[in-house]
Amino acid sequence: MINPPAGPAVLGIDLGRRWTAAVVRAGDRALHGWTLGPRDARGAPAPLHDPYDLAAWARYHGRIRDAVDQTLHRRPDHWGPCEARRGERDHERAAYDIAGAGPRILRARAEEHATGPSA
Repeated sequence: MINPPAGPAVLGIDLGRRWTAAVVRAGDRALHGWTLGPRDARGAPAPLHDPYDLAAWARYHGRIRDAVDQTLHRRPDHWGPCEARRGERDHERAAYDIAGAGPRILRARAEEHATGPSA
């Protein structure tokens, strides 16, 4: 690799009822990402309108779980799918920002734990 990424790879997830996005980020570089939405029992795109439709929620969470598992265990060398429609807010950008904030928050907590709470 000519320009190795700076810092550890972090997975940021922007979880939502309509779309869920994830981005693997190392330093300022986005290495992989995807955006997925819920599907009906036949596999066609289907929004989650009914919060009590447990079968629909289970399908959606299963898709997300499988995508996260695949991303963590064998990160593809290409960008993943983006199922969000054009003009929707940029879910992958939000996931990228979350992945960037995670290490800073954990570092601050570790420093506070080592030195005690700040006044």
